[in-house]
Amino acid sequence: MARLSLKPLVGAVLVSLCAMPAYALNLLEAYQAAKQNDPTYRAAMAEHEAGQKNDELAVAGLLPQISASLYRGKTVGVRLQPGFTGRITQSDLDYDSKNYGLQLRQSLFDWRKISEFRQGRARVSYSDAVFAAKSNELAIRVAGAYFDALLAKNTLSLLDARVRAYEEQLVRAENLYRAGDGTVTDMDEARARRDIAIAQRYEAQDRLKVALRSLQELTGSTPETLHALGEEFPLSAPVPATLEEWVDIARQNSPDIRAGEQAFEIAAREVDKARAGHLPTVDMIGSVSKTVSDTVSTLNQENRTRSIGVQVSIPIFSGGYSWALSDQTLAKREQARQELEAARHRVELDITRYFTASLSGVSKVRGYEQAVKSSERALHSTKMGFTAGLRTNVDILNAEEQLFQARRDLAEARYQYLVSTLRLRASAGVLVEDDIARLNGFLAGATAANAETTAPAATTKADKKS
Repeated sequence: MARLSLKPLVGAVLVSLCAMPAYALNLLEAYQAAKQNDPTYRAAMAEHEAGQKNDELAVAGLLPQISASLYRGKTVGVRLQPGFTGRITQSDLDYDSKNYGLQLRQSLFDWRKISEFRQGRARVSYSDAVFAAKSNELAIRVAGAYFDALLAKNTLSLLDARVRAYEEQLVRAENLYRAGDGTVTDMDEARARRDIAIAQRYEAQDRLKVALRSLQELTGSTPETLHALGEEFPLSAPVPATLEEWVDIARQNSPDIRAGEQAFEIAAREVDKARAGHLPTVDMIGSVSKTVSDTVSTLNQENRTRSIGVQVSIPIFSGGYSWALSDQTLAKREQARQELEAARHRVELDITRYFTASLSGVSKVRGYEQAVKSSERALHSTKMGFTAGLRTNVDILNAEEQLFQARRDLAEARYQYLVSTLRLRASAGVLVEDDIARLNGFLAGATAANAETTAPAATTKADKKS
């Protein structure tokens, strides 16, 4: 009776689960999920956390060093001692020795430790800059993967429509042929176009699967649906409006340049550390010790000592090691200087590339929007001309091909424009999560993310006959 009473409840739960809408992943959610799941970013977080400890490690060398020592030993042996008569007397030795000590050392002057302290601060700043660069890289990778998946989905949808359009043209050509107004060439041309579109559709399915897999690697899960880009979204030129202003912003904020500057600072402090091998060190040392021990001549001897003083160590000759190390660090400092200059050139080139892409992307998108409208009108006119006997079936197929290509180029131009705006801000070092949220606001409703949305077109009777 109990089992029978549960069946309606189980059935209702299953129906409600099936009726629930599939979870749609938008761009901002993908970015937030990637920060939690992407192993490359998680490794960067761990690297950054480790880098923050360099400051504490460097400070430790300038703080007091306290050490304690404990010794306990046992002496067992035989003592042989000649007497007045010339005879050697023998006595057994068996006694304990104990020593307790406490020492405090405070560096008063050690150029190496001072340089390490400055270098530690530079290492922390370097870690911050590297982490900022990798955070920007994550945002670009997520946006690129998300828009690649959307482009693959758009391409697949366009190919579905293309297959259906070619199928309609093939049916029309068959009907005209049976009516005596068409030709075998028209049927063969329509069939060939349709078969090519079907083959391209399978290729598009593979690209979509790869794109979704790439998105899964970042977010940790495969989305069932994605938020598609709306038909209308604002197209605007970059702000500031000039390339020089963006270059100036990048020189101040680019994480790649900041990382190069800190790498040069680290190399410069390494030179100071090497030169410290030629300088004296000064330490203040204080110690307390207690020694309890028997000797061969005393019993229960106890010594207590306290001492405080200043120790000066002056290096004289180390086999040429300090000179060779100084020359090596000077060469590495020059390497860091040139790498910094290369980073500046690279960032300025990236700023130029992405500023130009963002600026031209506006015109490019608008141009493709006009191209789509023109291609739609051209297709309509071609179909009207075909009805009037002025156009051929091949003309309609060519117009369909042109419209498909224009629509795909428009979708690709839109995604490239959006990614270019992100890349521009990332290269300039001013990319924040609000920029991802802004792009996320351009997304409209959810669209299925899987590649099995439409089956290939059915085989016509003409195919069977052929």
